[in-house]
Amino acid sequence: MRRVRPLETLLAVLTVAVALWPIETLLRGTAWINPTLVALAVVAVTGLTSRALRTPAWIVVLAQVLALVVAVTLLHGLGSGPYGLPGPDLPARLVAGAAQAATTIRSYAAPAPATPGLVMTIGALGGLVAVVVDHLVVARRAATLAGFPLLLVSLVSIVNTAGALPLRYFAALALTWLLLLVEQQRSRLEHWSTVTPSLLEGRARGSVGTARPEAGFARAGRVLAALAVAAAVAVQLSLPPVPTRFLGRELGRQVREAGPAISFATDVDVARSLGSRDPRPILRYRTTGDQDPPPLAVAVAREYAGGHWRTARVVATSAAVPSPRGLLPLPTGVDPALPHTVARSELFDNTSLHPPQLAVPALPLHVDTEVPWRRDDATGLVAIVRRPDRYVVSYAVPTLTPKQLQERTRVAASSDVLATTVDPVDLTVDQASERAVSDATRRVLESAPAAYGPRDSAYAKAIAIQQYLRSPAFTYTLTLPPVTPQERAQGTTPDAVTHFLRTRRGYCVQYATAMALMARTEGIPARVVLGFLPGSQLPDGTHLVRASDAHAWPELMLPGVGWTRFEPTPGGRAGLPPTWANPPQTAAPSGPADEPRARPTRPDRRPTATPTATSRTGQGLADQVLAWFTRDRLVALGLLALVAAALLTTPVRAAASRRRRLRAAGTAPAEVEVRWAILAEQLADLGMPPPPGTTPRTLREHYEAHPMLSPETKRALSRVLGAVERARYAPPGVSASPTQVERDARTVLRGVGATRTLGDRVRAVLLPRAGRLR
Repeated sequence: MRRVRPLETLLAVLTVAVALWPIETLLRGTAWINPTLVALAVVAVTGLTSRALRTPAWIVVLAQVLALVVAVTLLHGLGSGPYGLPGPDLPARLVAGAAQAATTIRSYAAPAPATPGLVMTIGALGGLVAVVVDHLVVARRAATLAGFPLLLVSLVSIVNTAGALPLRYFAALALTWLLLLVEQQRSRLEHWSTVTPSLLEGRARGSVGTARPEAGFARAGRVLAALAVAAAVAVQLSLPPVPTRFLGRELGRQVREAGPAISFATDVDVARSLGSRDPRPILRYRTTGDQDPPPLAVAVAREYAGGHWRTARVVATSAAVPSPRGLLPLPTGVDPALPHTVARSELFDNTSLHPPQLAVPALPLHVDTEVPWRRDDATGLVAIVRRPDRYVVSYAVPTLTPKQLQERTRVAASSDVLATTVDPVDLTVDQASERAVSDATRRVLESAPAAYGPRDSAYAKAIAIQQYLRSPAFTYTLTLPPVTPQERAQGTTPDAVTHFLRTRRGYCVQYATAMALMARTEGIPARVVLGFLPGSQLPDGTHLVRASDAHAWPELMLPGVGWTRFEPTPGGRAGLPPTWANPPQTAAPSGPADEPRARPTRPDRRPTATPTATSRTGQGLADQVLAWFTRDRLVALGLLALVAAALLTTPVRAAASRRRRLRAAGTAPAEVEVRWAILAEQLADLGMPPPPGTTPRTLREHYEAHPMLSPETKRALSRVLGAVERARYAPPGVSASPTQVERDARTVLRGVGATRTLGDRVRAVLLPRAGRLR
């Protein structure tokens, strides 16, 4: 039973389940829970059964992995064999499920739908983590190290949640892990003393001193563990909130009016704005009549120069002027005949955004609030006199499909109706970035798929630019890259857009600015809208918008349609492009053919790819593998190889030395002596050397009194020393079995290793005394 350790096994799998618990904040529904719990139970039962059969630790791990594969296959219908068991096509089905999971992760902000592939992946990865934790806790007796994989599992939820996770997740994980530690140390403490329990036998139950000493240690450990968790919670709760200027210089100003407020300033620095992770709540809302809630617009920027956007000033109406009643027509710049439906959003807990700015979905038609308001037709924004806590917005949702939009722009372009209505400011490109923008645009349009439409179509150009920026050639990151060696060699600091197009790394402001300027070089009027993403969906169906959801996106004026929203920012935070801007998957470009391709990386918590077909169709698998081996990686791999070779040299020499001595033994008594000498060296490697100058009988008494060794280990060591004694002093013809000594020596090493730290065990394997250079 001690080898099986059922309580530690159950606590290990329970701790993994608790670590996976916060994933419920990232997914809609509970479809993932039951399959995951079944996978964890299969791992635990397989481990218990295998250890009951006295199976070696590595076979236990193998059995758990195989059982997990079978369980995942049956739970998710992946088997093509008899009775739904795995078939030869299982690897392909697992890869397909993982690919679906990856697409879901890239395409949705939390909470994402629990797609079958994502549910399968969570169960499989959770089961693998359970195998690792079970092995560390039960087989290696290293519950402390098991905290690292548990921490990694928790980080999946922590880094993908807009705000702080509720306290219950941390408290539950901390308590279950500490309970696991206490249980493991308690089982070790039971073997500390070989004298005290016997002295306590026969004492009356409940009398003074009846408690075993190790029980006192365990109680003290539990009290300290509970105090540590309570202290961690108390310290976190006592820390004061630190105000964050979440939108950069001027853009995140703290305005003291009935509490802290934020506002989008008139100056937007492309290299600094909208790059914070401030979790401060802005508002909550629920939407009806629109399956995919649009982002909330707050400000519109049209003038761009010197790396800065200037937002348009929207003036609120006075209280003396009545607010408009009924639905307004579509804003100026949008085709009045644009096909659309009307949706409604109820927004409340609006405690942070400073008036006159108000967060509204694009194309607002009416605002239901007691606060006086007006809509600016030039920008389509709504301005208010004072901040309302709750308001309802009716807004237009365009119903055009990509094909319909393509046809409308083609027909309208021939009439040239927009030539007299376009403001030149919407076509201006800053001189500092004009060359880089023009060159990039030319390459993008030359390689654009024919499926986007005629090359001279404004819609086709917009789609080509959007898909290029969403391709894997670009990486979403809140940490902007430093100046490149090429830029440093030129001796001048590049402007923000040129730097972005060269490094292909940035966040929403850079993507939106690049698309707007690229469109302008093609004669398409463009502007940038500032606001917030739809936020995170809460269990009650509402969406919570935080300051970290600040976002920017471009709007392009297309013939026959007017101002049209696009989404060039890749990743799950921005989500998919609008329906009308989402081209067929087979038509997405992978970037200009004459430009070098950047490897997609994930330095930031936000995904960097788009679910449209932007894979590297121009590269084969061999090319991608070879491209991975850069010079820096080859140097790192070489250093790792040298370190591995150096570490392996000593144990290889030790093994050769032991084999050489065993071959030279000749007789059975000599072999017993050699095996004892090898065992003594290995015990010394583990930090438990036999005292020098003692006889086998004295050594036996020494180890019998050792407090940390299990009875099984002591019996095996006693048999080894008895065999050594017979080999030395028994008359001829009476000898010990070297084979039995070999078996007992392995038992002794396992038992002693269980009492040693991980560092002792690693050092004993990598730096054994028998292999050291003398």
